[in-house]
Amino acid sequence: MTTEALIDLNTPGVHAQPFPIYANLRENNPICKVDPGGMWAISRYADVVQAFHRHDVFSSSGFEQWLQPAWLNPECFRGGFLILEDQPSHTRNRAIIKEAFTTKAVKALVPLMRQSAESLVLRLSSGHPVNFQATFAYPYLGVVLSRLTGIGHDEIPEELRYGAELMEVMPLTTPSQAFIDTIEAAFLRQNQLFDEIVRYKRLNPGPDLLTTLINARIDGQPLPHSLLVHAMGALIGAGYQTPVHLLSSLVVQLSRHPDMMGLLSARPDLIPAFVDEVQRLAPISHGQLRRTTRDVELHGTTIPENELVYLLTAAANRDPHQFENPDVMDLSRANAHTHLGFGYGIHLCIGKTLVREQVRIALEILVNKFSAVHCPGDDELDYIDSFIVFGFKELPATFYR
Repeated sequence: MTTEALIDLNTPGVHAQPFPIYANLRENNPICKVDPGGMWAISRYADVVQAFHRHDVFSSSGFEQWLQPAWLNPECFRGGFLILEDQPSHTRNRAIIKEAFTTKAVKALVPLMRQSAESLVLRLSSGHPVNFQATFAYPYLGVVLSRLTGIGHDEIPEELRYGAELMEVMPLTTPSQAFIDTIEAAFLRQNQLFDEIVRYKRLNPGPDLLTTLINARIDGQPLPHSLLVHAMGALIGAGYQTPVHLLSSLVVQLSRHPDMMGLLSARPDLIPAFVDEVQRLAPISHGQLRRTTRDVELHGTTIPENELVYLLTAAANRDPHQFENPDVMDLSRANAHTHLGFGYGIHLCIGKTLVREQVRIALEILVNKFSAVHCPGDDELDYIDSFIVFGFKELPATFYR
């Protein structure tokens, strides 16, 4: 088996139509090298799940090359909270914030979600094209995240959102100096805002996640100020961008399946199944990065120690050995919940319950007001220039009563 990269996953063609490429890798080259960065791609469901389980061999430190690259000013590093962590620090830090994402805590936010969605849906006029993300998704999800974290704004400040958007397109290889200058300026400004927010919350605590982190103690010591800033960056990226992309993907799939809006309006109990199937068919993340801590053999191929590995969850989600008729949307699929769109194992998205409730309420309100939605075809959408994130720079959409 060749050790040369078979394909560059960070190209416009892959951004728009990754699934035929993933199917070919899964069938013919389940363990192979790909670009960017000459990393090893693992694409079969069973292998990806096994790698998630073997966190002693496949370390989450793989994200360092993306979030903390050598070309970036260390003051701009991202992801130092949870995403880069292995045991035992991951379990310890996850336990600190898990109370903010319990079913009880999420239910307490439901009135705010519903009020916000019902207000924002009035901006969507029948037959009038809009940018769905700017008109509905960002303001809807921003209100909830602001309340949850304690940022203290009705919406997430534009500068924080801009920094999160830049993080999505960070490359694995050294970019142009112009890009470096842009991203460093944005991240330093973002850090300044996070610093101000943390200092404000120390003096003005509240029933929010940031106050919880400030009050947390590990071996009797508070979390370092720098870690709090990193944590806020991680929460904005995962808690804001992630549900925006998911809600956008759901709207695109409503457009691709014209009978779905009527079905979900009549059967709102099917909305969770629809969300699972969309997360399986068109997930918002292509995969997760890992780094090998020792040599490991899979299917007769040895991945050496200290190699960057890409767990292609988007490919695994369409593995026919796990999902029957994997390219078909089936709301009666019994094992749809086993998709890897929210991660797996100890790295299962801690905000999964919150995100699912956010999009459930938004969809319920959208399908009750409208009977159809039209989005451009796949080849007409403007995709994010990212090998990690599967999403759109904006989403043109026209809703119809």
